[in-house]
Amino acid sequence: MSRSLLRRGSLPAAALALAFGGCAVPPAALRAPAPEAVQISSAATQPAVNVLGIPRRFDPPSRSYYVLRSSVPRAGGAVTHQLYVLHSYRGDWEFWDRAARQDRGHRSDPLDFISIAREVGGCSGGGCTYTEAFGVAIPDSLLRANPAGYSVTFYARSGREATVTLERAQIGQQLGATDSLRAILAPALVRAAGGAVTPPPRP
Repeated sequence: MSRSLLRRGSLPAAALALAFGGCAVPPAALRAPAPEAVQISSAATQPAVNVLGIPRRFDPPSRSYYVLRSSVPRAGGAVTHQLYVLHSYRGDWEFWDRAARQDRGHRSDPLDFISIAREVGGCSGGGCTYTEAFGVAIPDSLLRANPAGYSVTFYARSGREATVTLERAQIGQQLGATDSLRAILAPALVRAAGGAVTPPPRP
């Protein structure tokens, strides 16, 4: 497995070589990520290049986190983004199952909630550790329309609510990485199509 880091600025050639030669980074492997950097990963047999964004803590002081995950299709098409949350806690199941956008502090349109995994970890002292992985799909246009920040509130059957905010740095670096990848993939699309393909606009 190969990984590369993309910091503010252009995409380095060496990083791209590693990115296209490696495989997707499992979300559970994100334990101590490099600060303020995105990770790019891919395998030659995969149809897309993946971008794992800048993580932020969810429900501190736990090691839970949230992060943007993006996919850039090699064959062209829309870039997809997912706000991914990994929540580990003790007590009883929260059962996170809904999400809505926050607009100026008020709940707005509901978002498509995605339940990814639920697991029971070790049990001791009369309690167990529970882990839930979940997220929402966020359209590319919505991220571009909110470069200064974007908030989502998650709701659990237990009655708990939690609001997470994608910060300017998270959104900016994510879009910068996906735009750079699309620009790099564009020449290959031109060759494959035998004609001209309009590259994406530069940020």
